[in-house]
Amino acid sequence: MVNKKRCTIAVIGAGMLGSSVARGWVKENCTVIAYDKDRQKVESLEELGICYEESNEAIARADVVVFALKPHIQLPVVASLAQNLTNKLCFSMAAGIRLEQLAEAAPHARWIRGMTNICAAVNAAFTAYTPSENVTEEDMKKTKLLFGLLGESEETAEPNLDAITGISGSGPAYMFTVLEALTYGGLRVGIPKDLALKASAATMIGAAKLVLETGKHPAELKDGVVTPGGTTIEGLYELEEGAVRASFIRAIAEATRRGKELGEQKTNKKK
Repeated sequence: MVNKKRCTIAVIGAGMLGSSVARGWVKENCTVIAYDKDRQKVESLEELGICYEESNEAIARADVVVFALKPHIQLPVVASLAQNLTNKLCFSMAAGIRLEQLAEAAPHARWIRGMTNICAAVNAAFTAYTPSENVTEEDMKKTKLLFGLLGESEETAEPNLDAITGISGSGPAYMFTVLEALTYGGLRVGIPKDLALKASAATMIGAAKLVLETGKHPAELKDGVVTPGGTTIEGLYELEEGAVRASFIRAIAEATRRGKELGEQKTNKKK
């Protein structure tokens, strides 16, 4: 059985995503080491018990190495550290970067390609992941444990990960936009900003929890709130007039397209 307290994780890249997963794991009593070329990014993490090490030292100490870098620098950094990654279990969190590209950059590592989001910082992320062929059964147990500590997680086929990037990786930004809009709606009808924000955020959490715990389709739950001639149908009519659902569908389609494009750009540059 994998013991999270005995698992040392090196996070390479302490930007928004890297710092979020580091925060989530350290809250669960994992040992976390972080490296970023900008030393100041790690300083805010050190007060949480996350140690700073240079990349080579961090990798040497780690059981799992997590690369949370921008797509355009992920493969060059991995390739530069390839010798240190031999026989290491490595997680890649970069949009669009495929397992075959990772294996080419560091062929003696065991790769998991994943996508999570910044909600990992509060252990409420959704993480989807795909293992490479050389990942062991013990690696998979460790992967399931560690991603499970960050929130909900699920293994999936690699072609799904670009879409998961569009839905879940980028998703918090969409939800923050909705939350901001609901809050401004409250302001427009005259309630205090703090009250509007709290009511909006709690409602968003509650609605999501209801979907996950009941297993019901969102449309079914929505119809349960709508009554003839009531307040909800008036609000929904305005949302339909504004093509809100179509806008979200287009947003996810475009984010997915861009994720695929980022991986293809890395491939084309090498040809």
